[in-house]
Formats: sequence, C-alpha cells, structure tokens
Amino acid sequence: MSRKETIKKFLQSDDTYSTVIATIMIDNYGPEWLNWEQETINMELEDDFGIKSEGYLRDKMQAVSLLLTTNQFYMDFQSFVIICNVFSGTPATWSTFDPATVDECAWGVIEAAFLDAPEKGKFSDQFSEEPKIYVGERLDAEGWGRTPPILSFAIRRKDVEEAAVSTFSDDPVMFNAFWDKNEQEIKELDAMVRERMSELYRQLQQVPLLNGSLQQLQQSKFNKVFSQP
Repeated sequence: MSRKETIKKFLQSDDTYSTVIATIMIDNYGPEWLNWEQETINMELEDDFGIKSEGYLRDKMQAVSLLLTTNQFYMDFQSFVIICNVFSGTPATWSTFDPATVDECAWGVIEAAFLDAPEKGKFSDQFSEEPKIYVGERLDAEGWGRTPPILSFAIRRKDVEEAAVSTFSDDPVMFNAFWDKNEQEIKELDAMVRERMSELYRQLQQVPLLNGSLQQLQQSKFNKVFSQP
C-alpha cells in the first residue's frame, strides 16, 4: 500500500485516534492547519488524498483545533466534555449536551495530555474549577468511591469515604465490599487506558510520516505521557 493510500485509510477510519489525525495533518501541512477554515482543509485533503473532512473526521479535527488553539478545554466544562467525547469515540454534539462518562473523561485527559503537555508543571494544574467540578460530579453520579489517579484533579462534593463509614459502620462485610468494588473499577479503568495507549502507539508507528523529527518528537512525548510510573 502506498503512502498516500495508507494516510487516506487512517483519515477515513473512525477507529483512528485524534492524536494520529493531528500528527498526519501536522506532518503534511504544518501547525498552520489548526487555524484553517473548513473549506481550506477540504481543498487540501481533496488535492492530496481525494477525501474531505466530513463526519467524525471533521469532529476530531475540530476537537484537536479547539484543544490546541484555545484554553477552553481547561476553562469551560462544556468544551471539556465535547473534547473528551470525541477523543473517546463519540461523534460531537455541538448543539446539544451529551455528558462525558468517567471513562470518557479519563481517556480525554490522557490524550489531551499527549497533544498539549506543558513544558513545565503538571498537566492537571491547567484546569479551572469548571472541569474539576464536572468530573467530580460524574464520579459521584456513577458511584465511584476513591477518585482514580488519572482524574485526581476532580473536586468531589461528597466525602465518599466518610459517607461509606457512616452507611456501613455496622456492617464490615458491606464496607469491605464497597471498597473492593471501587478498587476493581479503578483497575478496569487503568486497563482500558493502557489498552488504548497500546493501540494509539501501534497506529503512530504505522503512519508513514515525511518528517523524521516529528516522529521522534511523538515518540518522546508518548514515552513521557504514557510511560509506566
């Protein structure tokens, strides 16, 4: 398969991660594409690969552009939710609100950290209260006990541990079962993230990039963000 056909296949697949889409676009057009109008993007893609930025591909490009050209992901919970949904495989609903689940928030944060990792400081330090409160409310709504490490920036309105002690104070079996369930949920979330890490890495390795230094940069960023603690 030629380079052009491989790139076209990645761009047309709904399974291609937003990070891979962004890498392809930067490799072919430079970071300037992030500020292009939709018409310009379509013209360039049609000329080079015979496709248009439509449907979910357009959603992924818009989500990446929103992340990298504004601070809305960190400041506005609705933008945070849209980007997390798109990064997690859900087409964008720009006109209606589609809540992002805990799983979607976790992966959205991980992929955003890869694309927009700060040169200094912690990635999570960039969040304002809006996304922090939203994630905390989702954790509460979905019945999470301890906050998963990936979402440690969340602001919880409930003191879950205190509530569990109060609720199960006379029933140690139920108390232990509650925390065992929570620990299992955290392990499953971690496993999901690591599985997607592996798939994202595999996709990045398969993309025939023109820019060797970009490939090295992406490898370095991958190692930094996705490495074992």
